[in-house]
Amino acid sequence: MHKLKAGGYFLATVFTILFSLGICTGSSSGNEEGDNSLDYAGKLVQYQLVGEYPADQISSLIMETYSGTGEDLSDLVATSTPVRAYRIEYLTTNLDESLITVSGLMAVPFPADGVYPVVQYHHGTQFNNEDVPSNPVRSHEAPPIMALFAGHGYVASMPDYIGQGVSKVLQPYLHANSEATSSADMLKAVKELCDLLGIKLNSKLFITGLSHGGHATMALQRYLETTDAEQPFVLTASVPIAGPYHLPMLWDFLLEKAPPGCSPLAVHLILAYKEIYEMDDPLNDIFKSPYDSQVLTIDNGTYNGDEMYQMLPTTLQGLCQEGFLQKVDGGAHPFYLGMEENNTYDFVPVTPTKLFHAISDELVPYSMSELTFNYMIANGAKDLELVNTGTNVGHVGSFFPSTLRAKRWFDTFSSCPRGGSLTTGDLNGDGLDDLIGTTSTGDIWYTLDFSTWQQIPGNLCQVAAGDFDGDGKADVIGLSSNGGIYFTLDLSNWQTIPGVLKQITTGDFNGDGSADVAGVSPDGSIFYALDHTWQIIPGNLEQLTAGYDSGTGHYYLAGVASDHSIYYTRDLVNWIFYPGQLVQLTAGDFIGIGFDTLAGVTGEGMIFFDPDALGFLPIPGRLKLIAAGDFNGNGLAGLAGLTENGEIYYTDDLTYYPQVSWQHLPGKF
Repeated sequence: MHKLKAGGYFLATVFTILFSLGICTGSSSGNEEGDNSLDYAGKLVQYQLVGEYPADQISSLIMETYSGTGEDLSDLVATSTPVRAYRIEYLTTNLDESLITVSGLMAVPFPADGVYPVVQYHHGTQFNNEDVPSNPVRSHEAPPIMALFAGHGYVASMPDYIGQGVSKVLQPYLHANSEATSSADMLKAVKELCDLLGIKLNSKLFITGLSHGGHATMALQRYLETTDAEQPFVLTASVPIAGPYHLPMLWDFLLEKAPPGCSPLAVHLILAYKEIYEMDDPLNDIFKSPYDSQVLTIDNGTYNGDEMYQMLPTTLQGLCQEGFLQKVDGGAHPFYLGMEENNTYDFVPVTPTKLFHAISDELVPYSMSELTFNYMIANGAKDLELVNTGTNVGHVGSFFPSTLRAKRWFDTFSSCPRGGSLTTGDLNGDGLDDLIGTTSTGDIWYTLDFSTWQQIPGNLCQVAAGDFDGDGKADVIGLSSNGGIYFTLDLSNWQTIPGVLKQITTGDFNGDGSADVAGVSPDGSIFYALDHTWQIIPGNLEQLTAGYDSGTGHYYLAGVASDHSIYYTRDLVNWIFYPGQLVQLTAGDFIGIGFDTLAGVTGEGMIFFDPDALGFLPIPGRLKLIAAGDFNGNGLAGLAGLTENGEIYYTDDLTYYPQVSWQHLPGKF
């Protein structure tokens, strides 16, 4: 929650370069002047190039900033690239529901000739409203984040928050909802600016932040995982760092231990909540004299934390009236209720998450992250880890090992663990199934003519297709590298479904004419959802497919177990053994018998299909996975598949079996 201190090299050299640059500005091409009818939260208002940093200075900054961690930095130093930094202004929703302009910093590799993930860093408490990322001359967090991430293959996004930077309203400090929405809107503005600048993004999103920024990171994660609001990126991993996730616990700690800096934090929080929750306590009922008449001047956004601490008592008892402290301790005062309302520990994350916290933290106790971890695990969190980042570093100092380790971890999500994927679906409603696939790095592509591939924004490691909205066209659903579930109804904007799966399929399981979803969790548990609400199916499998069952009028599920045995269920309850051993299944009506039968591949790539439900027959060729679809409009399913090295092949007619002709498609998954 305190500011970080930067080294002399950066202040003397890099900042000098910053101000010696010519400044480039631009604005979004939205509404006409004076017409606000097209304004919306997340809209880019304007941007300004505020810095260009050559690779050697990025390398030097990495060494100066992170050498104290004791980590090997040679790879980062050797691979540093130049960076450009842009101050951006965008619209977000204030607490009164009005649209206001806020600011932040976006830093990008230069030249930006690759395809990049986005990392968003949320800064710690800054009492001086100018000491924020959009003003990197004064921010002590923005330069290291630019060097670490933008200098090494990420687009780095850093919001200032409401009430700081260009925003002149009162900062809603530690207000979880506004932290989340304004940070999410920053991501929309970053996407818009990258589109304007021609910077390609792969839609992977990583989030992190220290202290106040840890609280904001957790608030944003909860928002992205639980809201239906459309977002431009797929949340891939999260690292909140030493955040006050349980605010009453923080208050008690500040009251009891009186760590250095406690009084500016208390003033800042009390004044924010007094405004947000319309506390009717007069200042002289909250603060002792003379501070009751001074706090508004002391906490006016022009002093930093150290300066404020010199003007205030060193304890909360010396700052606050005893009566106020007793009311807060009673648990019914609006200030206490406000703290309770803005806790961020009490949800169950589905995105891979690491809680970083130094056990030696003197300002936000390590027990804060322990409480958060224990709550989340007890309530079902799966991919969650609590990491002690140091036994001899303080709260502010934990920034350095934590952000470095976060970057190292984020780098591990650069590829899909199972390589590329392929599925089929009628994306344009012409009666023919099209191909949709993902590359080993998560890029998503489709073809309507089996010749030209078009890219879908986003980053997923496995996809399936089904008509979710009843418009006669297949929609796409898929899994991120961490098992997060996302779908799009327009091949552009992604929405999330709560849950984590390792494999997914679609089918109309209740006969209502709309596609439903089924999948396998990381531990092999089997789930299906008719309305975004997951229901468990008894059993344990590795992979699922769905096929039309003419006897019931809806789809059945079939799957393979860990020993490669095959099972199917027509009622989503009882599994029936089916002879054969395969590692991956698909289903289709291959010879016109009126219902879908199975096809699949073995672990060695041998291909089999069961055209008449009487037993599997071998198909010439070797593929690592296959998908069934009607590619020529004859009402019969053909097969498409990927070789071990990602080459794409298909056959649109199996009725001449055993003669099967495979055709090669351009592209590679």
